[in-house]
Amino acid sequence: MSRTTSGLSFWVLSVACAMTASASTIELQLADVDIEYDSGAATVTDAGVGNDDLAGIFVFNGGVEQGLIDGPGVSFDFELPSVPAIPVAGGTVTTAAGGSLTLFGPGLILDVTLQSADIIYTPIPSIVDFVFVGTVGSIDAQNIPFVAPNGIGDPVTITLSTQVDSITAGTTFVTSFTASGTGEIEGPFSIDPDNVIPEPTTLALLALGAAALGRRR
Repeated sequence: MSRTTSGLSFWVLSVACAMTASASTIELQLADVDIEYDSGAATVTDAGVGNDDLAGIFVFNGGVEQGLIDGPGVSFDFELPSVPAIPVAGGTVTTAAGGSLTLFGPGLILDVTLQSADIIYTPIPSIVDFVFVGTVGSIDAQNIPFVAPNGIGDPVTITLSTQVDSITAGTTFVTSFTASGTGEIEGPFSIDPDNVIPEPTTLALLALGAAALGRRR
């Protein structure tokens, strides 16, 4: 078993969701992202107990910073399930669908469901690159400060680029790693707020309205 300090890159690409045309690009830059891999649980998740606290989320529209979300409650929850054993010699493994990434600030900012992801592990002397490439099945809810009510549209790219803090490995497979760094979520700005995925409160109100209409009929 070995323990080293190494480099890591993490990509989750190509979000697919039903939204309309856009005029510019929305970027959410995540500061102080922490993730970990556990071969026993077969998962890649945010590190620590509960959500991972972020140093801040910078919001950009068309390359211009709109504001910073920081303070208590700013965090993210992330999981890739059913991660196959990662060979020490390198190679590609594919996770199951059903992963997730959720941003809080402290209220819910963005919630997405992930499809399967390819994990490409390339060992290099003194550097270990973990590349995760996958798709997002849907944007389930959003309420992004500084760009609401329009929000982020389709397609969306999620990138987490981290430096490995520690890694353990046997003779055949990687056992675990922890890593920290930054993240970026990027997608077009929706110009039609009527077609944006509603925030959770709006979804609840719509459900109540539909139920009331059903009772009247």
